Amino acid sequence: MGTLSCSLLLALALLSPRTAAAKKCDLQGLWRNELGSNMTLSALDATGTFSGSYHTAVAATNKQILLSPLQGTQQHPNGKGHPTFGFTVQWQFAAEIPGEEKASAKAAKGTNTKWWPGRKQKRPTRNGKCDLTGWWENDLGSRMQVSAVDSQGNFTGEYHTAVSSAQKPIQPSPLVGSQHLDEDGQCTFGFTVNWKKFSDSTAVFVGQCFAGDDGDEVLQTSWLLREKVDSLPDDWRATRTGRNVFTRIH
Repeated sequence: MGTLSCSLLLALALLSPRTAAAKKCDLQGLWRNELGSNMTLSALDATGTFSGSYHTAVAATNKQILLSPLQGTQQHPNGKGHPTFGFTVQWQFAAEIPGEEKASAKAAKGTNTKWWPGRKQKRPTRNGKCDLTGWWENDLGSRMQVSAVDSQGNFTGEYHTAVSSAQKPIQPSPLVGSQHLDEDGQCTFGFTVNWKKFSDSTAVFVGQCFAGDDGDEVLQTSWLLREKVDSLPDDWRATRTGRNVFTRIH
């Protein structure tokens, strides 16, 4: 069974037309979006971390859609109001649907290009695979430490941001995520950062690991930052997006 290496990132706030004091936010349960995709979320632990599964109704692939694992975190799991949360999905797709293998192979052959035209691409050299374990630093000076990645590609860690618009002093923040364990060493990954120690915001990152000309690993990432707003009409201004490049420092 093959897998398609990509990740979904979501950074949202659970908003309700009810008053903040009326009901506590509870993500646990079965949810469905406007496209017909379903997700099931487990109970949150004391830190706001949760897991679950996502069954997408849409996909840009000829492979059979399977149930995909997700991991995430929510602000203030025992509080009331409109907490922010985020999660990433590690997509799982089976082998291609019978009868479509030749068509997809032909299309891939016609559009196949090198990641860096005119240069021989190098692979990450840590055990022949992309390994997120260790310390990383991005172009803004923010650092993160990723713990050992388990056999399913799951990991936890800590993020030390160098920039913040919050009024409180910056503190190290927990992260949780997962990566694909691809044979070619260029895995995609995603993780969620809960800034709960100094902010009500939540951020999610997705990216891919590459090796530069010198063989050093580089993480190309995109992120969404969800800031907490007090009401549904303010939802339009709650999300920021950007990109960061991380390099390994240890």
